[in-house]
Amino acid sequence: AIQIVNVTGSKDNKRLELNEAALEKILMQKSVRDKPVAVISINGKYREGKSFLLNLLLRQLQKKDITRNMFTDLAAAVAKPLRKSLKRLSKATLQSASPYISMELDSVIKEVGNKFKWKNSCDRVTTGIYMLHKPIIVKHAKEKEVAVLLLDTQGLFDNKMSEKINNLIFVLSTIISSHQILNVQRGISNVEFERLKFVAQFAKYITQERKVAILQTLQFLVRDWANESQYPLGLDGGNRYLSNLLKEMSVETPDESQSVQNHILSCYKECNCYLFPFPGIAVAFGADYKGVIEDIDQRFLDHTKHLADFLFDPKNIQIKTINDVMLTCKDLMVTIKRVFKVLQDEKLLQPKFLFEATAEVTYNKALEFALDNYDASMKTKLKELFPEKDELPTEEELLAIHNNLVRVARKNFSSYCKMEFQDLEQKYNLELTKRIEERFNKWFGKFHQIVNKTLKRHIKRLNNAKKETEKANAKAEQCLTNMEQNLFAQIDQLNQVYFSETRGKVGTEPEVQELRALLLEYQEKFREAESKIEQIKTESYKESQRLEAMTSRIKMLEDQNRQLDLSSSKDNKIGPEQHKIAVAAVKDAGNELSTNTEFVKDANEFIANTNKEIIKFKDVCRTFKQNGIKQGFSALKKFLKLKVSKK
Repeated sequence: AIQIVNVTGSKDNKRLELNEAALEKILMQKSVRDKPVAVISINGKYREGKSFLLNLLLRQLQKKDITRNMFTDLAAAVAKPLRKSLKRLSKATLQSASPYISMELDSVIKEVGNKFKWKNSCDRVTTGIYMLHKPIIVKHAKEKEVAVLLLDTQGLFDNKMSEKINNLIFVLSTIISSHQILNVQRGISNVEFERLKFVAQFAKYITQERKVAILQTLQFLVRDWANESQYPLGLDGGNRYLSNLLKEMSVETPDESQSVQNHILSCYKECNCYLFPFPGIAVAFGADYKGVIEDIDQRFLDHTKHLADFLFDPKNIQIKTINDVMLTCKDLMVTIKRVFKVLQDEKLLQPKFLFEATAEVTYNKALEFALDNYDASMKTKLKELFPEKDELPTEEELLAIHNNLVRVARKNFSSYCKMEFQDLEQKYNLELTKRIEERFNKWFGKFHQIVNKTLKRHIKRLNNAKKETEKANAKAEQCLTNMEQNLFAQIDQLNQVYFSETRGKVGTEPEVQELRALLLEYQEKFREAESKIEQIKTESYKESQRLEAMTSRIKMLEDQNRQLDLSSSKDNKIGPEQHKIAVAAVKDAGNELSTNTEFVKDANEFIANTNKEIIKFKDVCRTFKQNGIKQGFSALKKFLKLKVSKK
């Protein structure tokens, strides 16, 4: 356990000191800081076995049984490797050392433990408040996991500590606990209630003025209970004893004392009592008792286990709440710091200010809830603002979303379950406005980061489009060369050689003239294709120039926006007009890219079809050399009739 509250100062001027570093080390561990927290504390008069019992409860919480059998098994497990190592010693040495080895095993294995310091003495051991160094994660009936913390407080009302210090420690542990155990000896008396007047004042202020409950469970733990014939040990007997005792007190005690009792009990959501047995003569009166389990009365161990089962049952573990607002470990740290600050200032040490410190935790939770929802909604809305399309949203659109989410945030803050306090209401509404503006600055920067990414994406797309356009231009140039060498040259050869020199050898004059007419028509068809490819070359050059100009335009806007991205403040924005220019540029780029995509697609398709046609014509002409003039003319005639008829 770690001491989180120290008692410092001279004898006549003692004060409390919060160990914030230790508190953060425990509660801000990454594995627990956002988990719901349950806080079980034990309070009561000094030297009445609080720390001793807390160690036994801790063993049970850590799933370590407190029965004798477990310690017998553990002794055997530890003794076995120890005895192996002792085999190397001589027999005489081993015999002389064995009593001491046996004693050491007993002290190591069979003691209660000392996570929370204790000793059998008339002097106090615990000062201030100790917290378990690491929360224990347990399953919960409603939440998946809960971090359970145990608190040990110094014994109250000894002659060495002022009433003020006693009250402050008790009030702090009361406010931060979800289950508070009040440890008393042999029975509950009016003295316990009288000593808690400040808590009663706080309780009265809360119940009468504020109509809220911040305290959860108060459990009287009556130690060394002797009247078992009337009220048996355990919870059932304890609850009957408490109920009858309060009825008797209401008749016998003065009005003021009765008021103290009523206000304390009414401030808690639940109040119960557990009657505990005597731990045994060796434990109670043994001056040299060191915590050996076997010396503890079996009934005491049994009821320790029953109490632990009750406290740590998933259905019974109470998560710390303030006005029904569930706290996490991180929230608990904030609560402790705020309440402690009030406790340190005597001017503020009044129920009103203590309530305000507690209430502020709920306002802080409401603030975080509103801000977290604002962030989550803004994240979703930004995704909706930037769909996968060639458009940019305007700053006005972002501002409209922000203004709407501000209204939602105020509504969330207002409707959150808080301990109403007018001064805090005004303070936190102003804080909400300030924090939302800070968040908006962050999201404004994020907005322009996404704008910048969009601009970069368009620059990349424009550059790729330019490359594809230049490729289409090169293909067009190659196609023109191919057309000249492999189509028009072949047609000239047919006209000059085959149609002139072989006339009459392959057909009649009318047949040859018909074939020449078909060839001429086919040639004209390719002259048209040649003209279109020339147009593709010209247009692709113009397209490249437009894309380059568009890229430069977007690049300039991207540079401006990147400068804005260096600052998170919307006050340094490039301005609505510049952003409108960016919006227009992106829209123009989108249109240009769409047009270019169609142009390149059509150009490549036309060039590819032209090249295929040239290859087919070339293959037909090859039959003249391979199969002779007669078959060549026959194949050419068949090919031309088919192609010209498709025109």
